[in-house]
Amino acid sequence: MQRVSPKLVDYLFLRGAAILIPGLLVNIILIALITALGFIMLNIVPALPVLEQEFASNEPATTEEALATFQNTIDSLRFPTGLATGFVIVAILFILLPLLLLWIWARLTYRFLRYELAPSEFRQEFGILSRQALAIPYERIQNLEIHRDVFARMLGLSTLDIQTAGTSRAEARLPGLPFKTAEKIREELLKRSKTLSAV
Repeated sequence: MQRVSPKLVDYLFLRGAAILIPGLLVNIILIALITALGFIMLNIVPALPVLEQEFASNEPATTEEALATFQNTIDSLRFPTGLATGFVIVAILFILLPLLLLWIWARLTYRFLRYELAPSEFRQEFGILSRQALAIPYERIQNLEIHRDVFARMLGLSTLDIQTAGTSRAEARLPGLPFKTAEKIREELLKRSKTLSAV
């Protein structure tokens, strides 16, 4: 059995990332807001009574002195180390971990996807957790379509859809083929389908 192009890994990763990225951006925004809220709660809120006492006791003569006192108090605030560490850990868990799992899924999909043009049928094996084998006799093949979305065109890949009699959707889908290879397989399948259908 033959394998598809190794670029299938990149293709699947890009498509998956395009779906994940909006969710990851929302996660980044939420993490930043939670971190900012934590900083406010840990530093600024406890400092307000100190600022109030300082302003009440000193009663600065000018606005510049009041602003300088306020600036000195704000400058004394520090970003808590634990909060920064927590931000990094959460960022890794919610951003990098999904991308890592997506890349592993793409690699395994490529590893277990195989196809073969046998003498009497088209065969395909696929699946990560549950392996599936598909065999389509050539005489049942009705339509063959080549699809190329944006990511496939960027990588020079195509997906070959094989439709059979009595189905409205593709019974077999073969992603990750170079465009010329997809055209050759399509022509060969059409030739075999016509030859066996005429017999």
